[in-house]
Amino acid sequence: MNKTDLVVIDDDDGILWLMEEILIEKYSYKTCQSGLTGLQCIEEYQPRLAIIDLKLGGGMNGLDVAKKIPEKCDEIVLFF
Repeated sequence: MNKTDLVVIDDDDGILWLMEEILIEKYSYKTCQSGLTGLQCIEEYQPRLAIIDLKLGGGMNGLDVAKKIPEKCDEIVLFF
């Protein structure tokens, strides 16, 4: 299992770009553009923090994703 500090889940390319610019030098991170890929990423990388867009498109909003995260990772902090 790989380990990363945080996962950012947002369907807006501009937001993901901005988050990468902020995080790139200090943290290990993964960005995901959908709830499904975000959950897969959280399961694989077991991050300490997840930043989730509440208005996430693609069939799963941010709250849907947050409800499923405890099944994938039991020690995580969520930010919306």
